[in-house]
Amino acid sequence: MDPRGHHFIVEASGCNDVIGEIEKMQEILVEAARHAKAHIWTVSFHRFPP
Repeated sequence: MDPRGHHFIVEASGCNDVIGEIEKMQEILVEAARHAKAHIWTVSFHRFPP
């Protein structure tokens, strides 16, 4: 099988409060992916309750 990409699930603690701002996190991570010249197929975020 030829992989088409990677899926990351991250559990983080002790982070800056921005970690709880879904829209801001999406903006930061999408910009980082673009900066890395990554192909973005789709963007999906889900906030799990703490």
